[in-house]
Amino acid sequence: MNYETLVQERISKPLGMNLSGITLTPAMLAALAKGHDAAGAVVANWNLPTLAGAGALRSTMNDMLKFLDANLGAPKNDLERAMRDAQAPRFKAGPNTQIGLNWLTLTTTSGGSFVWHDGGTGGYGSFIGFDPKRNVGVVLLGNQFQAPEDIAMHLLEPTIPLVPKPAPPSEHTAIDVPAATLAQYFGVYALERAPDFKLTVMQENGALFVQATGQQKFRVFAESETKVFYKAIDAQITFTLAANGEPAYLTLHQGGADQKAAKVS
Repeated sequence: MNYETLVQERISKPLGMNLSGITLTPAMLAALAKGHDAAGAVVANWNLPTLAGAGALRSTMNDMLKFLDANLGAPKNDLERAMRDAQAPRFKAGPNTQIGLNWLTLTTTSGGSFVWHDGGTGGYGSFIGFDPKRNVGVVLLGNQFQAPEDIAMHLLEPTIPLVPKPAPPSEHTAIDVPAATLAQYFGVYALERAPDFKLTVMQENGALFVQATGQQKFRVFAESETKVFYKAIDAQITFTLAANGEPAYLTLHQGGADQKAAKVS
């Protein structure tokens, strides 16, 4: 059977998760919250037919609480026994962190621990975590890019601090740059860490736009001959021309991270 049917037969149906799956049924479609980007704009849903196990499943809070409940307490059947086995740590995955069958176990500074995992797709973010010893857990579902996982972790373990309120965006001033200079940067760029996620740089009616995979296009403004900035979101892009046989690339500066994307066309 295919992946979706397998998940439904082995997990969703036995747990009564009737609004969970990949294909949107009329009932699921009626309950679907629209996804949003970091600027709050509505974005199209991502569909992942090839790598369905990497984020194609959709669910509701009620269904996810059923899934959470099945992961807590003494197992009552073979499915729940398999779920406990999946939680068991097998390898070290970083400071104070071990990983089982996709589940991460974090040992906290207070000496406790909890099991967790997060996820995300275009316009959405999610988190589930639980402490098997205390028999408590948290589910967080967000219909905006980068859901606030710190809130969920803080609820599970108060010693984990909340992320400080972000600083106000830096001031940027638009300048006039020759059209020929900007034309050097037109094209499609693929992120190094996620090659399927691309940024297309284009010009429309004399204005420069950038469109990310699955998102609407946003206008950007030049603040130098190699750097542009968004007004809709707090993000900037630096362009680097090809040199010494190396392909041209851009660097996306957003959320305190710098992500390189090589030009592919």
